[in-house]
Amino acid sequence: MASRVQHVRSDRRRAVLAGLCATAALGAVGVHRAARAHAGPHAPAAAPAAGGAAPRPGTLLDHTGRRFELQRLAGRPSLLTFGFTQCSSTCPMSLQTATELLARGAPDRLQVVFVSLDPLADTPAQLARYLAAFSPAILGVTGDPVAIEAMAETFRVGVRRGVPEGLAHSSMWYLLDERVVVRSVAKYDAPVAELETLLTRTRVSTR
Repeated sequence: MASRVQHVRSDRRRAVLAGLCATAALGAVGVHRAARAHAGPHAPAAAPAAGGAAPRPGTLLDHTGRRFELQRLAGRPSLLTFGFTQCSSTCPMSLQTATELLARGAPDRLQVVFVSLDPLADTPAQLARYLAAFSPAILGVTGDPVAIEAMAETFRVGVRRGVPEGLAHSSMWYLLDERVVVRSVAKYDAPVAELETLLTRTRVSTR
């Protein structure tokens, strides 16, 4: 992946803790059932793009079918999380919280990004339909499975594919500043007030 998140020294300890939380969260959050079986982390097929063509190897796409790179988020702070559209608990909860946060006037100053961990099923069109139930301001990301896995590893997301129950993943919010540097992390069920506090500490106003 062309761009990577670089953690500042002052956040190094927090990033390590986030990695530990992500691993532990696999047990705390629970296991979600995917709509289809996974062949493994390196599935041979890629999710079709909006027009039906598979994304190129290593390519990420947003929910409109446009190519996506992390550096595209530069210039505005972002709240980023991982999940998949067939997730029945943690993902809807976190996205509903984000929707409430955006409704308070944050869209002009804050980007919310939902990255699918199930790119074979979550095409751009599927992501667009799913996110339409929350907020049009939320950006969905999918694409080549290898690129998705690399992005998940960058953020130290705990993922288990091909387990009998389906797809298991950790659920966290990552607050990125205008330079696409991770400044804070929060659990998926963090209330709006807690996220607003994190944003304030990063000098992001939602008012």
